Amino acid sequence: MLTNDQNAPNRFRYLGNDVIWYDSDFYPPSSFNLSWTGSCYGTGCTTPVASFNNSANNLAYTFTAGTLGGATSWAWDFGDGGTSTQQNPSHTYASAGTYTVCLVVSNACGADTICNSITTGCNSPVAAYSYNFNGFTVTFTDQSSDNPTSWDWDFGDGTTSTQQNPVHTYTQGGIFNVCLTSTNSCGAGTDCQSVKILLLSDPKPFQGRPEISLYPNPTNSLLNLKVSNWQYEGPVQILVLNALGQTIRKENFSFNSLNWTTQLDLSNETKGVYFLQIKSNQNSVTRKFILN
Repeated sequence: MLTNDQNAPNRFRYLGNDVIWYDSDFYPPSSFNLSWTGSCYGTGCTTPVASFNNSANNLAYTFTAGTLGGATSWAWDFGDGGTSTQQNPSHTYASAGTYTVCLVVSNACGADTICNSITTGCNSPVAAYSYNFNGFTVTFTDQSSDNPTSWDWDFGDGTTSTQQNPVHTYTQGGIFNVCLTSTNSCGAGTDCQSVKILLLSDPKPFQGRPEISLYPNPTNSLLNLKVSNWQYEGPVQILVLNALGQTIRKENFSFNSLNWTTQLDLSNETKGVYFLQIKSNQNSVTRKFILN
């Protein structure tokens, strides 16, 4: 995950629901350092997050699966012996009662399960929410329908709340799967969304100041990296990050020279703005490049 720069108050701008932190003396920065404290971002494989809402017309129900995480298969158990593998199935119960409905979502990366209780003959809530940022503090607003009487929030960082409209402060940047389960006497619905808080902190130059060159920049396929005055021992890790700070490529090298070059083939990547980060032990430096 990305760490907060405690010495950089008010260094952020809003881009939709994203918070981008930056040095207020210049925007956008020509180069900056991404300061990592963990592995918030994966390298392209994401396990889906199970969630669903439902709507009813007497005993006839329509179930709608959430889309967070990119599920490719769905397994429904309606609690009365009925099942379905459709993404958004319809099901009619034979009699009124309380049923536990379970959904298992999966893709090539893994699976997740959620179970909610419904009582036929009345409407369980359709969970929904919105959110707004103030730095790392996020205000969540319940927008569920059908008069829920209780709310269970999971903020994706190990903390929870039962308030209807909670305010939560994250301790570090990252991408968090935030889920709200709204409940009334008829059942429950769950809404999960991806909340993104990204931090771009000030550059922290290497001791000895190696010279980093990327060329051609912009490039349409091959990117050359030239490094001079490299004074750090140990393996070198080169990462390519997209504009959201997600690692899309990672390579390990070992150089026994103060000056070295390497070349990256980016012909399979989409056009856009990227960042190349060089890491060695506790040191790192990042440069921006454009793929066109």
